[in-house]
Amino acid sequence: MKLRILITLLGVTSLPLLASVIMAQGPEPPESEPHQVPPPAPAESFDQGGRVQVEPVDSVKEGHPFDADRDVTAALDIGADEPNESWVFLPLAFKNYWRSWTQVNADGFGDVNNGAISELAVFGNHLYAGTSNYTTGRELWRSSDGVVWIQVNTDGFGDAGNSAIGSLGVFDGYLYAGTYNSSGSRPQLWRSSDGTTWIPVIDDGFGDPYNLQVCSLGVFDGYLYAGTYYWNDGGQLWRSSDGTSWTRVVDNGFGDRMNFGIESLAVFDNYLYAGTWNNSYGSEMWRSPDGTTWTQVNNNGFGDPYNSAAPSLAAFGNHFYAGTMVGLSPGPAAEVWRTPDGTTWTQVNSEGFGDSNNVGVMSLTRFGDELYAGTSKYPAAGAEVWRSSDGASWNQVNEDGFADPNNSHITSLAVFDGYLYAGTFNGSTGAEVWRIPE
Repeated sequence: MKLRILITLLGVTSLPLLASVIMAQGPEPPESEPHQVPPPAPAESFDQGGRVQVEPVDSVKEGHPFDADRDVTAALDIGADEPNESWVFLPLAFKNYWRSWTQVNADGFGDVNNGAISELAVFGNHLYAGTSNYTTGRELWRSSDGVVWIQVNTDGFGDAGNSAIGSLGVFDGYLYAGTYNSSGSRPQLWRSSDGTTWIPVIDDGFGDPYNLQVCSLGVFDGYLYAGTYYWNDGGQLWRSSDGTSWTRVVDNGFGDRMNFGIESLAVFDNYLYAGTWNNSYGSEMWRSPDGTTWTQVNNNGFGDPYNSAAPSLAAFGNHFYAGTMVGLSPGPAAEVWRTPDGTTWTQVNSEGFGDSNNVGVMSLTRFGDELYAGTSKYPAAGAEVWRSSDGASWNQVNEDGFADPNNSHITSLAVFDGYLYAGTFNGSTGAEVWRIPE
C-alpha cells in the first residue's frame, strides 16, 4: 500500500531487481513477551463546574478543539492557573476531543528499527499491526484489547530482507500479509488461519522477478485481489477464489506502464476500484463490475499530474472517497476527492487541509458517523488526523504528530472494539499506535 510512497518521500528513488527465493515453510513464531504501554499520565483536574482542565491555551490551535457539527456548542472559559499561564476549561461532556488520544504501544514495540506501522487490520478478536523494519525484518503484532501486544511472526518471516508488510487483508477465514523485500528477493504473500501460524501462498512474486511488492489486497465478489508494484512494465492485479491458485486479471498497469503500482483497492456500489501510482501523468482510478473488465473513471491525477498516487480509498455515506499523494515537487498538497456515482469527482478539502506540508492522505476510514483522514507531512513533520461528518467540512482532531514531530506520517487507520486506531511512521524512536474512543 503506502510503503513505496514512504520510500519515495525519504529519498530512495530506485529499488533493486528481485531474485528468486523459495521459502516452502516459514519457521514457527517466537515466544514473545507482551508489550504494554507506559503508565498513563495523571488524570486531569476539574473545576467546581465539572469542567476539565486540559492544556495551556497557547498550545490550543484555532479550530482544533471544536467541531461545529458535534453536539457541543459551548465556548471556552479561560482562567488563570499560574502566573503568566492560562488554562482552558471545557464542559466535561465535550472534554477537548483532540487531547483524548492515547498511545497504546511502546515505541517501535520496543525496537527503534520498527519505523512504521505500515498496516492495521482486524481479524477475529484481535487488532493486527504490521511494521517495516530494514534491520531484522518486518514484524506482525496483535492485541485483543488494543493495549497489550504480542508478536505473532518471526522477524521477516525468517528472512531479514522481508523488510515491510505492504498489505494486510482478510478473506475466507484467513489473514493475509503481503511483503516487500529490500534485499533483492521477490515479494511474498503469507496467510494464517489463527493469526500465529503462517504459510506462504506466494513466495516468488507471482513468478515474475520485476514484481517488487504486494502492495494492496481487496475482497470482491468471492475473490481475493492482490495488487503489485511492477517497475518495468506497470503494476499487476491478481485474484484467487481460494487464496492459493492465482490468475492475473490486469497486466502492464492497465495498459500504461507508468502505472507502476496498483496502490489501493476498495469496493463501492457493486464495483471494485483500483487506484494507481503514476509519477508521470498522475494517479488513475479504475473500476470493474466483475474483476476482469476495467474502465478508467477519473482524469489522470484528478486533473493534476502531480497527484501521483491515490493511497487511500473509502466508502462513506452515499459517496466514494479517494485521498491523493504528491509524488513530485513542486506540486499540490494532499487532496480528498469524492464521487456519488464513481465517475464524477469533486474535491472536498482545501489543499493540504490548509497546510502545504500535508503532501498526502495516507489513510481514510469511517469511524462512527464520521470520515477520518490521516496525513503525510513533508518536509515539515507532525502528521495530522482530520474528520468530517458530511465529507466536505473538515476539522483536525489531533495535535500535530500527537505532540511528537517525528510522527511524520499517519500510515494506517483502523476501527477496533469501539476505538479508532492510528499507526505512525517515526524514524527517530520507532513507530507508534494511538487510539481514541468513539
